[in-house]
Amino acid sequence: IQLKNQLHADYAEEKKSHEKTRSDLSSTTNQLTKQNDDLNTRLQNTRDELISSQEQLTELKSQTATLQSTNQTLVQQRSQLKEEVSTLQSRIQMMTSEHQDQQKQKTKRITALETELTTEKNTANKLRNQLRELNIQLKEKVAERTDEVKRLQKEFDNAKEELLGKEEI
Repeated sequence: IQLKNQLHADYAEEKKSHEKTRSDLSSTTNQLTKQNDDLNTRLQNTRDELISSQEQLTELKSQTATLQSTNQTLVQQRSQLKEEVSTLQSRIQMMTSEHQDQQKQKTKRITALETELTTEKNTANKLRNQLRELNIQLKEKVAERTDEVKRLQKEFDNAKEELLGKEEI
């Protein structure tokens, strides 16, 4: 009986211990289930973030490719513009040189024309002076001739009167 009571007491204690272990196991299972659910939620959130990050990465790669293409196009355009600028600068230098040559030729032509005009003016002035002198000389000669004609006319008239006076006598 004592053994039976001892066994009963052991059994009751074991049952109690078993119930406590079962309760602890149930509590631990609940905690582990909750932790598992939390981890699954975190894992799903991390997967969602990873998918979002991958989408962003794909979009960024696409934008990078677009920017690289745009950059390449801009580099080519810049190169073409540099060539055009170089060509235009060469043309400007050539046109400037041609313009300077034309200006030099015009300046030479103007100088030659001014020299020719000055020469013609000097010649015209000399001719004008000579004409003035000739006019003066002509007037003097005309005056002399007129005086001589008057003198000769007077001599003629005197000679005529003398002849007429002698004929009358």
